[in-house]
Amino acid sequence: MRVLVVDDDLDFADSLAELLELVVAPASVVIANSGAEGVVAATAPEACFDAIVTDIEMPGMDGATAANKIRRVLGAATPLIIAMTGHWGLTERTEIKRAFDHMLLKPVVIDVLAALLRSSAKGR
Repeated sequence: MRVLVVDDDLDFADSLAELLELVVAPASVVIANSGAEGVVAATAPEACFDAIVTDIEMPGMDGATAANKIRRVLGAATPLIIAMTGHWGLTERTEIKRAFDHMLLKPVVIDVLAALLRSSAKGR
């Protein structure tokens, strides 16, 4: 399984990538440190991600904007997109809800995230 992690918190992104590689083995995780980097990574011709796990609140391009741009470019080939946020209020905003397949609160429970990733992989 190939997963793209998009988060501006470098330490969090690195830790999440390491956990995913252990818990969702075999997993290959690529990290992007901004919404714009995430769009570039997800839409590159050689990209073939099974899932994207992204923070919502990031400087510059936020996670919802990045997810919508990825969906416009990839269309039906868009992988599962899971949002993470530390702010519960964001999960209630309709325009944000529409951008993602699932939304999780930080701190993310790794078993819940892993289960979502595994169920997505089985459905493909």
